[in-house]
Amino acid sequence: GIPHLDSLVLRKAGKDFEQQKAEAKYLLGFRPDKKMVVFAPPQLGRYEGSIDRALSQLAEWSIDTMTQMAMCFHPFEADETFQSIQNAFQTHPYTKIVKPDMADTLDVIALADVVISQHSTVAIETLALGIPFVEIDLDQVGVLESLVEQCLAKRVGPNEFKKIEAILEGNGMPNYVLVNEWLVNNVGPRDGQSSKRAADEIESMVNA
Repeated sequence: GIPHLDSLVLRKAGKDFEQQKAEAKYLLGFRPDKKMVVFAPPQLGRYEGSIDRALSQLAEWSIDTMTQMAMCFHPFEADETFQSIQNAFQTHPYTKIVKPDMADTLDVIALADVVISQHSTVAIETLALGIPFVEIDLDQVGVLESLVEQCLAKRVGPNEFKKIEAILEGNGMPNYVLVNEWLVNNVGPRDGQSSKRAADEIESMVNA
């Protein structure tokens, strides 16, 4: 399992999650009744292709389709980088920059209907939370350790944003049988008890 996801796994399984999700989206400035996409790229220095092109085209798509989008960047990015991107999107009607001091990226991902990224722990965490994952490759340079090749994610290249729209509409979804099989073999149980199992294992080793 993934211990740091335990609280989110349990929260998503709770009967009040949809209400909590609506409230959290509202507090971030999004409409609770509309679907939301999250763009959470790896550290910008490791992004495959032009991050400027990705930001620009995602912003245009968000406006054209009136799709709510939260952009979450790696907490190690420089303050100047956050400020520059924040300024660029300050008046955008549908896209908001969610800085690390506003909300944890994982908490925002848990609110998403689709998550967009590349090679990142975000990809595994998204799949483990049961959320569709999209790999973005607008420059057609390829993505390191692609999950698309394993049929775990959808690829979005140039002029392919309609794939995201299809997922939001409930079409073009990933093969959840394959996704679940991969998670069982590579992640393990997703029951919110990973931390307890780890603690029990450590205790048994100490007492051995």
